[in-house]
Amino acid sequence: MNLDDLAKLHANDFSGYQLVDQYEAAFPSYAIQLQVLMQVKRPLGVLDEFILKSIDAGQKGVPEIAGILGLEHSTVEIGLDKLQQRDCVYFQVPKNGQRSIPILITAKGREALRELYMTEPEPSSFSVCMDALTGLLYPIQPLRQANEINKQDIHDIQPYLPKPTTQENLDFFVMKRLFAQSQKETPQMMERRELVDLRDIEKSWTAYRVMRVLQYINPDDNSVQVQVYDRGERSMEHEAALLTMEEKNRHPLRSISSQEMPPGDQNALAIIEPAKIQAARQKALEEPRLAAEIASRQQALEQVKTQVGSNLVEERREAQHAIEKLNEEIARLQAQNQKLESESAGVQALQMHEHRPLLFKALGDARSRVLIISPWLRPDAVDYELRQAIGDALKRGIEIFIGYGFGDQDYLENRVVKKLIEIRTQNKGRLHLHRVGDVHSKVLICDNEFMVLSSYNWLSFGGDPSRGSRVEDGLWTNDKNAIALKTKEWQERLAAIPETTK
Repeated sequence: MNLDDLAKLHANDFSGYQLVDQYEAAFPSYAIQLQVLMQVKRPLGVLDEFILKSIDAGQKGVPEIAGILGLEHSTVEIGLDKLQQRDCVYFQVPKNGQRSIPILITAKGREALRELYMTEPEPSSFSVCMDALTGLLYPIQPLRQANEINKQDIHDIQPYLPKPTTQENLDFFVMKRLFAQSQKETPQMMERRELVDLRDIEKSWTAYRVMRVLQYINPDDNSVQVQVYDRGERSMEHEAALLTMEEKNRHPLRSISSQEMPPGDQNALAIIEPAKIQAARQKALEEPRLAAEIASRQQALEQVKTQVGSNLVEERREAQHAIEKLNEEIARLQAQNQKLESESAGVQALQMHEHRPLLFKALGDARSRVLIISPWLRPDAVDYELRQAIGDALKRGIEIFIGYGFGDQDYLENRVVKKLIEIRTQNKGRLHLHRVGDVHSKVLICDNEFMVLSSYNWLSFGGDPSRGSRVEDGLWTNDKNAIALKTKEWQERLAAIPETTK
């Protein structure tokens, strides 16, 4: 599931909150290489097996064991010496009159004989990762380096927990479980090992896992909620860590700001009736609540209907009365919803997650022209998917105008411009790029069919991070007069600016 679909699916997960930002973020982890001691389980050698079996059968001295096996005394002595070092045999103090030193088998030796395996400690290395926000340990995996994160312009989160400096900072039992897990995942290993001690941290470094963040704000009190997704799984541990960091003014989230009137409204007031704008905003607030209340009463209605066939007269009467009341409430709520629809006809207030799908709709449905005004250009927004959609539209003969540029050019903007020029070259120049230089507006126009005036940065998910994510996002309209006025305004403005050529 891509980021847009994820945002659409979870846009209304928090009652009273609006989804104001969606982005990929780099979550820090510490990759740790440890010096450890592990117990190695190896097959019992043939000589070791026969020596132990001979002792277990009652042979107590080197001559007797050597005689049974037909070996040199020195060979048996070497084998016994190794077995003693492994705590599988021990030499008893000889009693008076005994000509040789008695050899006895230990409990460990009997266990090795029973399993035909022998365990012994061995120094080794073992690597794990520790999440720098939650402290959770997890198996080593490929992580992204800081230079890669910076190059891709991914929002990076600073570590919350300190990097462990000694093995004492790590939970041994968790490490033992992770080690056992790694053993199960490598069944081809002939030797099975068990972690018995952590000796030292050989080296550690900070690297990053990229996860997806959905950011919400309550317009009434500016409180924040957040969801974090690692691939398709929601990570509540990271959500709790981010909110804790926010409370402690560590500010891991992309900045959030509110304003009295969104740019979309400022641009729209001159060409769309203020009453319709207000109605559209009201509808955006009320519609989810009304839909939930209607669904709740319809569910209650279905449950009550099951009691209409009761054998008890009183129960049937109560059920019929409840059905009438619920139908009245449903009709009242539907009437409220219809009134909002009527008052805002032709205008729709958009939430943040609804914008990018409209951009793709414009490129896919346009019959002659798409106009996009966006202050910033960023590679994470003008990604392969969007470049492909632009190229497909151009192949259909669609003319695309892009007005961009706020402040000084930077290397990220230049990277996007280079890609767009490549697309233009491949499609006979029907893509027009104009660096306006002081553009604040965010506009999308598809033919004369629909237009969006917004605070959403069409070609850069986050825009300028210092300006913050806004609660209010944008207004959609199919008002032909409003679309014609705004199209004429921007075509005249772009015509006065030379096209970008490199």
